Amino acid sequence: MRLEAGIRRKGKVSSGAQRSGRLLTSPPPGVSFVLRFYHELEDPDDPEPVTSKDQLVERVQYVPLELDKESSDFIDRLDFLGDIFTFQRAQLPIFLDTLQKNMNNASKEGESESGEDLEPEEMDVEDV
Repeated sequence: MRLEAGIRRKGKVSSGAQRSGRLLTSPPPGVSFVLRFYHELEDPDDPEPVTSKDQLVERVQYVPLELDKESSDFIDRLDFLGDIFTFQRAQLPIFLDTLQKNMNNASKEGESESGEDLEPEEMDVEDV
């Protein structure tokens, strides 16, 4: 299964305010990505042939798209979301929460409104 998604934050109003009743805004920073769902052997060293789905682990691969259209500063603030990685399907809720927090953090230039950094929950990821 393949899921394509994207997250964008509100854009900033450009100088030059309003022309002909239209408000001009700069494109908001964001990241588009693909989540690829697949199964993998629970123990790759096990010589037994797969006879049951219980021998497999559901995994998700995160692949960011079109980061070349974003500033390098924004990509740096994305932290690990700027690279491809995989995680177990059971950690999808943690991934989505972390994605939201990192996007808020990246779009606010690394600080929350209170001036403190937003800390995402820990998640086990594997580089691809």
